[in-house]
Amino acid sequence: GSTAAPIREFTDAVRRAVERGDLEGRDVGGTGRILEDTPPSGERMAAGPPRDDANLEDFAEVAGKGQVRQTEELRAAILEEARKEGYQPDVALREDLQRRIDAGAGEDEIIAHPAVVDAVAQTLRGRGEDPAFVAEAVLLPSEAFIGDQMLTVDPDAIRRERLALQAAIGRALEEEWRAILAGKAPPATDLSPHAKGERRLRGVALAYLAATGIADIPALVFGVFSDADGMTERQAALATLAHGDSDERAHALDIFYQRYRDNPLVLDKWFQVQAWSMRPDTVEAVRHLAEHPDFTLSNPNRVRSLYGAFTGNQAAFHQADGAGYRLIADLVIALDPRNPQTAARMITPLGRWKRFDEARAAMMRAELERILAQPGLSRDTTEQASKSLLG
Repeated sequence: GSTAAPIREFTDAVRRAVERGDLEGRDVGGTGRILEDTPPSGERMAAGPPRDDANLEDFAEVAGKGQVRQTEELRAAILEEARKEGYQPDVALREDLQRRIDAGAGEDEIIAHPAVVDAVAQTLRGRGEDPAFVAEAVLLPSEAFIGDQMLTVDPDAIRRERLALQAAIGRALEEEWRAILAGKAPPATDLSPHAKGERRLRGVALAYLAATGIADIPALVFGVFSDADGMTERQAALATLAHGDSDERAHALDIFYQRYRDNPLVLDKWFQVQAWSMRPDTVEAVRHLAEHPDFTLSNPNRVRSLYGAFTGNQAAFHQADGAGYRLIADLVIALDPRNPQTAARMITPLGRWKRFDEARAAMMRAELERILAQPGLSRDTTEQASKSLLG
């Protein structure tokens, strides 16, 4: 049967769960849409007033320390309710991507078997009613999620096949993605759920188009970056450009830095998008950014925005030569005398060595042993490194 059906059934299942009140008390919209969280008023006040054009939505994004975690929890709650209906989310995308990884499928194969493209296309047709939910439904599973489904995580295969599938969908539905971006984005002052959903979907469209490698896309994305009147759209475009090597990438990063260099919370995002980059030189880029005048080990938020984001960049952190592991171990050794609690937390990704091939596992264990061999290591870091070494 068509693989488009599970996505439609999943959508219906979520809607029914919401209508039944199964998600009562959760911060979700009446159509199954995940609403964006805002931090408690105390956090907003402690963080200080918005600068420049950082409106309330923007400021919530940069000041809400637990926002990403909370949003993930909300989405998990929605997915849990859908599973009670017997449906799995994003079945067409996830199963096709897993098939590609298992078989080493070529990009042409997805064009020859267009069911997954048809599933995305049909889902996009409903974007006018609920753009936020559509944006979530057509997202490819993250690299980390895919890795969690594998007995032995293969970071290189996951990135290669995920990018190939993203590019194939981007090209097959190029007109649809361009149409989403053709209209003017909702003003940043519009904080309605529908407007937030439209901004979210525009960000998804940017990512799919950028994956195609079509010549005019960097200029198109830079245009979105330049025209944005709020942080949501501006950051989505910046993050999209950060994955490539265009002139527009360098220009956008410079503009963003110059504009927000005096706003520490927003500048954290500048470090973050570069640490998340899918460029092959991300390890070296992070080393270079650690020497930037605005980076300091004395600021835990800045450390997390750079190094924490980097450990979440699965293919870069697990680079086959072990450079990512050495980078984090060097950080832990340098940070431990200043902030042992943060240093200890940065060790956790190295403790997942049992999930990876033996070559990577051996390098991860070696870095944990190197950390433990440091004289005067704090109790926090010693305990975490010892625990991680056990896997």
